[in-house]
Amino acid sequence: NKNVLLAKLEYLTRMTKSELETIHYQLQSLLFSEISSSTNNRAEIKALEAVTKAKEFAYRKEKGSYLPTVFAFGNITYINAFDTSIKFRDVPVAGDVTLNAEHIRVEPAAAVGVGLKWDIFHGNTNTKNVKKAEIELDISKTKLKDTQEKLELLLFKSKSDFKTAEQKVLVARQRTKIAENNLHLATKQFNIGLVDVTERLASENEFYKVNLNYYNQILNQRRASINLLMVTGDLLNKINNENKN
Repeated sequence: NKNVLLAKLEYLTRMTKSELETIHYQLQSLLFSEISSSTNNRAEIKALEAVTKAKEFAYRKEKGSYLPTVFAFGNITYINAFDTSIKFRDVPVAGDVTLNAEHIRVEPAAAVGVGLKWDIFHGNTNTKNVKKAEIELDISKTKLKDTQEKLELLLFKSKSDFKTAEQKVLVARQRTKIAENNLHLATKQFNIGLVDVTERLASENEFYKVNLNYYNQILNQRRASINLLMVTGDLLNKINNENKN
């Protein structure tokens, strides 16, 4: 089993078998200073919140289509003419008047104002668009609420599994101490001839089984810990913090 495990690790890590054999890792439980009680860091929640916010803006935009569009405008003109000839005909009293000028200059004339545009003949289209935007917003809110409720239930289950796994580790550790004491006692009794070799081997086998169960419980606790971090959406942050430390 160890050789098979080393072969798998060699394939997954691209490390040599000799390098892997030099690694010694003390298998321990994963401990947290605090456990998040929210699933807001989940990517699904953030995505649905962003979609819902976008739908809200779209709904407000469509509702605003009932109102007139307000716009501002500005204009500025400037006249400058050379070699200009202006003639006025049929002018009472004065008769014909002719105006010749080589240069005419008029100061800039500016105009600013505010206008309104109101599409009053598209009411039915606006109503349909508003209704469609409202339905899409309701659907988005329902999805967000449904996802939050499901993740909260999953979070409750993951926390329960995590606490149960921790308790099982404590129980397994106590059983290991008891089995170790029984093995020492059986060894002493065997050395002085109070028990035979069968009872001595039985105590040793029991000690082996209890130790194996203890490390299996640690593995289960680590799986429950990782699953809890995945449910809360804190797994990536935890990995990054561990790498920084």
